[in-house]
Amino acid sequence: MHPLPTFGQLLTIDDFRPFVGEAFAVHATPEPIGILLDKVTPQPGADWLPREPFSLVFSTPWSTLLVEGAYRMKSPRGDLVEVYIIPTQTMPGPRRLYHAVFN
Repeated sequence: MHPLPTFGQLLTIDDFRPFVGEAFAVHATPEPIGILLDKVTPQPGADWLPREPFSLVFSTPWSTLLVEGAYRMKSPRGDLVEVYIIPTQTMPGPRRLYHAVFN
């Protein structure tokens, strides 16, 4: 029998709410990228879930593109979190959008 992997801290909506409008530093190559947390939205969920489901909307300048994947980020407070982000289909403009969903 193999032990279950440890996934770290269970992130909640309250871990992100204080940082709406602030930039997270994404650990990317060749250099970190600033990604702005634009919106935090609670989502419906069952009472038995270990946390309230929520979604996040991030943005970068249009000239910056992060591909879908898990990224380690540093919050404005300095905490390290890992978030799976997905580029959202966005019309060309000043900002490119991304979303993350936590169930």
